[in-house]
Amino acid sequence: MRVMYKIDTPFGTLIARGDHDMLDALTWGTCHSLQDLPRAIALLQEELMAFFNKTRSVFTVPMRSFGTPFQRAVFAEIAKIPLGKTRSYKDIAKDLGMSKASRAVGAACKANPFILLIPCHRVIHQDGSIGGYMGKRACSFKERLLAFERS
Repeated sequence: MRVMYKIDTPFGTLIARGDHDMLDALTWGTCHSLQDLPRAIALLQEELMAFFNKTRSVFTVPMRSFGTPFQRAVFAEIAKIPLGKTRSYKDIAKDLGMSKASRAVGAACKANPFILLIPCHRVIHQDGSIGGYMGKRACSFKERLLAFERS
């Protein structure tokens, strides 16, 4: 049975969706909390709290496969970006052997259903600016999250 669960973080409320075995998504939003958490969401909550307490930098919660082959390749490259570091959309495109695909990399980032877990927030414009990152509220989140990771 798939459920949605609200997780409060220092950066706002996140919504986890999944079942006992895997996570389907981690996004912004609101919903009601549950008493009995599925295993995957309980693990996610534990790992997020450790991340925000600076005792974890990598997530191990299982995530359901998603996206096109290109998106999955982009996410695999992004997963290599160390905590507190950034790469540009163009850098990711070059690493994929597609130097002119920086906009497609940005589109893949926008389609990421696992904020924080697949750290698209670590991908910025070549000039160092944050970029659109799914709207003004999310840009603020991205700036605060990058500052948190660097501290």
